[in-house]
Amino acid sequence: TGPSRKESRMALPNEQIQSALGDMYRIFAELPIEAQEWFVHQTCGLMERRNNTSLYSYARFKRIYELARTYGLSIENRSILEIGAGKPLGMGLFWNLAGAGRYTSIDKFVPVNLDDLWLSRFQWLIGMNLFRPAPFEMGDLVRKDGQGYQLNRERIDLIQGDFDTHPFQPESFDFIYSLAVLEHVTGIESILKRMHHILRKGGTMIHLIDLREHHTHLRTVPDKDRSIDFMKYSRDDWEKLYPPGSEHYINRLRASDFRQHFLAAGFEIVDFTATQSMDITESVYADIDRAFHHYPLEDLRILAVNAVLRKRGR
Repeated sequence: TGPSRKESRMALPNEQIQSALGDMYRIFAELPIEAQEWFVHQTCGLMERRNNTSLYSYARFKRIYELARTYGLSIENRSILEIGAGKPLGMGLFWNLAGAGRYTSIDKFVPVNLDDLWLSRFQWLIGMNLFRPAPFEMGDLVRKDGQGYQLNRERIDLIQGDFDTHPFQPESFDFIYSLAVLEHVTGIESILKRMHHILRKGGTMIHLIDLREHHTHLRTVPDKDRSIDFMKYSRDDWEKLYPPGSEHYINRLRASDFRQHFLAAGFEIVDFTATQSMDITESVYADIDRAFHHYPLEDLRILAVNAVLRKRGR
């Protein structure tokens, strides 16, 4: 059962906004059921694409959670690490709600956003008991301390820092994952070796890798699902625009590169599936830098990959 209407209502900034929302609700209530359903689906779709909403965080969590369950990973009491979490609090709440023993996130660029407004975004989802019938107390994870909040770091730890240098202990995580992160890192070989080092034997990794040009703030990409424009640049020219290690850098590795690096780091590849591709022909080679000419056409077509990996041993 979900929270009551009174419990789930968020505090609004002023009476004018409350009045406007009341008018919207009355209009909505008078619509035919079909129109109401259309509106709800459109609104949910929009919220799932906005990275500061609880629905966006839940959609991302659910994607990884279902993949983990598909490949036999038990979440109960496991230690989980998310790399490049962005605004991470919601994901940590969901993993704890699902029964994880501890959730840790690390992000180099995004500070931890922990305040009344952020917590209120998730309170109604927490109240739905999505995974188990036992009540879940927000205070088990986050407690207000004067004007700020304190985390129960035995259960949830949110780190703003560099994964390369943060002192994680060897074999301290059962599960490591990332969403659209590995395409931004430099020194992929050392990053993967470090992941191998801190993952327990028999542990699982899941990485969703976005091979499109995205998140590049200096350039406008008309259609990132069809653009090969960022492959036109030489390495030197690309790194002048986006220096390695900067927030908007893309390493431009292709799917075959990631597969080889996973194997070289010592991981067993459980699944490596292209989830999105574009339709290009041999003419593409005339338009891209020579550094990409050795890739077969099938490799250049791949826009996104789901990689499921395992560290050998028990």
